[in-house]
Amino acid sequence: MFDCLPAMRRSVKKLISYAYHTHDFQIVGGPDWAGTDLWDVQSRTDEGNAPPPPIADRTPPGPFALMVQSILQDHFQLKIHRAVRELPVYELVVAQGGPKIRLADNQPPLGITAPPPPLSSGVPRGTYFIGGNRAGMGFEGNAIPLDRLVNILTTETGRTVIDKTGLHGLYDLQMEWTPDSSRIPLTTALEEELGLRLQAATGPVEVLVIDSVQKPSEN
Repeated sequence: MFDCLPAMRRSVKKLISYAYHTHDFQIVGGPDWAGTDLWDVQSRTDEGNAPPPPIADRTPPGPFALMVQSILQDHFQLKIHRAVRELPVYELVVAQGGPKIRLADNQPPLGITAPPPPLSSGVPRGTYFIGGNRAGMGFEGNAIPLDRLVNILTTETGRTVIDKTGLHGLYDLQMEWTPDSSRIPLTTALEEELGLRLQAATGPVEVLVIDSVQKPSEN
């Protein structure tokens, strides 16, 4: 049990994904056990235990992510390096018939990237939500740039998605699909609901290469 992080039980590769904010497919190399053996990690801080941040969070590394990096380096003797490889990717393009997404009201001034103030209803702008159950998955964004959608598509497809739409500004987006089903697959929902599509290509993808990693001694 490693005391640095809210209670988590993850493989080394999942911990790397969390600590360095990369997708699973961007982690290359390493022994088989790095992707199968699970390790318990738990934190004790002055403020008490907090819920673990989601593994899929792609925001800049925070204090917990930095602590996991230290665990990986100190206890697993992890050594990695970054590289760029030509891999299969998807390009996000406008579908035939044009985009069906709606520009949000009150776009920020030219050159300003910060989202506009909250709506009068109090709903925060610049936010999005993704969730699901057995019936399917849903995505809803309020005044967000398309790179938020691109990140979700990258996670869902297991490939880097590159925005080739040429669309700029902030958008209100909503989409529902059914994973692993021919009823409403992601690609169908993307085209029918948003007027966008994914086309297969190859391109440069940044990866984390595991140079060496060791199982820690019992502690």
